[in-house]
Amino acid sequence: YDFGSMEHDTELTHTFVLRNDGQSTLHLSSGGVSCGKCTSFHVDKNELAPGESTEVLVKWKGINGGPFRQSATINTDDPQRPNISLTITGKVMGAYRVNPEELVFSDVSVTDRPKAEVQIFSYHGPGLEVTRQELLDKETADHFDIQAKPMPADVVASDADAKSGVVLQVQLKPGLP
Repeated sequence: YDFGSMEHDTELTHTFVLRNDGQSTLHLSSGGVSCGKCTSFHVDKNELAPGESTEVLVKWKGINGGPFRQSATINTDDPQRPNISLTITGKVMGAYRVNPEELVFSDVSVTDRPKAEVQIFSYHGPGLEVTRQELLDKETADHFDIQAKPMPADVVASDADAKSGVVLQVQLKPGLP
């Protein structure tokens, strides 16, 4: 099962269904997980009559960033299939990415009006909006003009995992001491 992208330190679950298609009772037992810190699972029934099913709940917590592939193994008494490996995949990433992470206006005279842009990519859903912005340095805050605009679709598409984005246009007003 592919979880897709998820945020760091979140826990996701997926339920797999196992069915006994054999002619006799199937016995199941825990065979372990590939990552004891991040993956766990629970089998509802350890014994399945012919035609009977059970659910296996696999939980995974995004501890480390980047792509992941983990598995939970169930042992059976079926000589044709003594192990069943349930695999989960995905990618752990932050909810947002800011590019560039900081803006620096240097060598600017008091009459210059330089501009810069900051792109904010969202990885967890469409329709990212900036509803409020605040400059923390109260002495210089009045010397900046900031406008937030939806990111063009082609720019969002330039980041394969992004779902939406916002572009912040920052302009320095004249008169900054």
